[in-house]
Amino acid sequence: LTCCAAAQLMISTAAKKDQASPPLMVLVSSFGGKAYTFNVAYGVGKAAVDRLAADMSQELGALGVATCALYPGVVKTENNLALEAAGKWKEASGGLDLSQGETPDFSGKGVAALASLSSEELFRRSG
Repeated sequence: LTCCAAAQLMISTAAKKDQASPPLMVLVSSFGGKAYTFNVAYGVGKAAVDRLAADMSQELGALGVATCALYPGVVKTENNLALEAAGKWKEASGGLDLSQGETPDFSGKGVAALASLSSEELFRRSG
């Protein structure tokens, strides 16, 4: 539902053609969409996100909206840090090392870098 609502706003923004770069919709996925990670539901959900980004790229790209799936690594979210503090992270993550994780800010910097690309380069990476 969020993608549908956001797409309408982004299509109307793209139609104005007064922005330096096209609107960009970023979906958060992970390697779990490509290979078994954690459990079936996680993998199927992330594979669906990948497919959604790719299919939206086909339809929205023609309307001037870029889309992509972002694959952050292990992220030090509030929830993951709470699991670690409670001694539950190792079991919940399958033994991933949260100390090597990235902050949510790192993903934000990646999105900002994507948004700063030229239209041509952004659409080349879309999908």
